[in-house]
Amino acid sequence: ILVLIVSSYPKVRASIHDISMFRGYTTKDKKKNKVIPAGKKGVGDYGYSGEPNKIVTTRKGQSVEMKRWLGSVKSRQETFFSRVKSFNIMKNRFRHG
Repeated sequence: ILVLIVSSYPKVRASIHDISMFRGYTTKDKKKNKVIPAGKKGVGDYGYSGEPNKIVTTRKGQSVEMKRWLGSVKSRQETFFSRVKSFNIMKNRFRHG
């Protein structure tokens, strides 16, 4: 999850699964961290359907507008991550100038 690149978040081991970060995880110094603040939600695919308090997924009973909006958000995420991969953004250190 690219949210974790922002410097305000503590460094996270690569071995921590992304759903653990949404639920809250403990660092080596026993500090409890949460990526999504209380009362806020993220958008995810069907793999996150077991976390309705943290992540919104497409479900039966939602309005057509809501499903369309969720599809748009997920499409933007996929486009972003495909560009991150294709341009090797995470592989190389950025040096301005």
